Amino acid sequence: MLPLLFLLSCGPPPDLVVTVVDEDGAPIPGSRVRYADHDAYCADEGDRFACGGSGDLGIVVEALGYHSVEEVVSLGSRRRDLKPAEEHTAVLQRRAGCSGEPVDAVTVTVSEPELLRYISLRGDGYGALACTETADPTVYTCGPQRHGALELSVWSTDSDQRVDVFVEADAEGCHPITEAISVAMPVATR
Repeated sequence: MLPLLFLLSCGPPPDLVVTVVDEDGAPIPGSRVRYADHDAYCADEGDRFACGGSGDLGIVVEALGYHSVEEVVSLGSRRRDLKPAEEHTAVLQRRAGCSGEPVDAVTVTVSEPELLRYISLRGDGYGALACTETADPTVYTCGPQRHGALELSVWSTDSDQRVDVFVEADAEGCHPITEAISVAMPVATR
């Protein structure tokens, strides 16, 4: 029974899998893929995006520091259970004047790092991404090259907190303007 439950909980397989790279073939952090005909994003699976659809599927591929592209991928008619997902690689061109160095969307300072279990960032076409501890154990960086409406999730030994944050892009469209957030950890009950 467990394999059947696992299959049911995962949903249908994607019809299209998109990988986003730069001119040199390197993955682009903070990229996202949305449907051209409506305001919805393909599922961010870390290093690729899973999209559903059939026929000629229009997608828009975007990332800060790069020119967005709109592409049409022909999927034809297909049965998800019989045919593997169509693979597509989208190549984005870097904007003039933008460096390739990723900039974090959010810097988080926590009051009691010994109570912290996990911090992640997600939203607006981005899957959850773990935040990274810096040399200072009270400071974490999150979401390289991500922007827009994001949700920061902070899990401690006793509770979890969610903080909504909107991260703007700089005037050139190259990088996010990093938001600094302080999170007071709950007092541990001992």
